[in-house]
Amino acid sequence: MAPPAAWTCGPDDWLDGVTVPGDVVVDGDGCWLLDAHVLGDVLVADGAVARVTATRVDGDVVVGAGAEADLDDVVVAGGVQLDRAADVRIVGEVGRSVRGKTDRALISGTVRGAINVAVPQAVRTRGLTLWQADVGGWVNVHGGATHVADVTLRRGLTLSWVWSSVVSEADVAADLTVRRAHQRVDVGHLRWTGGGWVEGPPARRTTVGGDVLLQDNASRVVVGAADVAGDVGCTGGAVTPRLTDVTVGGARTGRCAG
Repeated sequence: MAPPAAWTCGPDDWLDGVTVPGDVVVDGDGCWLLDAHVLGDVLVADGAVARVTATRVDGDVVVGAGAEADLDDVVVAGGVQLDRAADVRIVGEVGRSVRGKTDRALISGTVRGAINVAVPQAVRTRGLTLWQADVGGWVNVHGGATHVADVTLRRGLTLSWVWSSVVSEADVAADLTVRRAHQRVDVGHLRWTGGGWVEGPPARRTTVGGDVLLQDNASRVVVGAADVAGDVGCTGGAVTPRLTDVTVGGARTGRCAG
């Protein structure tokens, strides 16, 4: 039996309270899925704009080049694939992983798999924001400006080649690694207000179940209000990292020794 034909959701179309037997292809600006159940995938075409609200997707969500997707109060049983997307917001639950390349993404809720996101090198002030999230797999971010606040990461966090980064009010079960950051990195000591970071004590301390590894960063790295079960290892870099109000269960090595 042939699979059901895909439904196309074009400009100013509403799919409200419907069950779609197959895939939905979003083409153009203004498609809105509201209180729907998609038994297949949601495919957001290159340059399209999609709003998906209070909807269940049994398959995957794929966001094409230059496309925007606002996924609010969603359950995606599969994963989310970002194919050079422009802007993506995910609030809800993702059953597998979030992967790919995007200029900007905000993720809040539960991701049962990993997060592997790359931001184009030319994008310096946007990137991944991970807020009030519970992530089952490893979080890997390459490039962009990264903000991680009020999260539970059940494995580790690796930030590579980011332009800047703030991680605070976070519980990281395994290692936290920052390598080759271009600009300042702050871990643990800032407070997230919902609209940005401010100086002052965070709502809770950051915990790391493994090691904190700071490697070859080009600018200042500040770690504070953090409890690290393993080692803190600092290698290379233009400036010696600064540790303030940090407990370390293992050893301080390299430029962080002493």
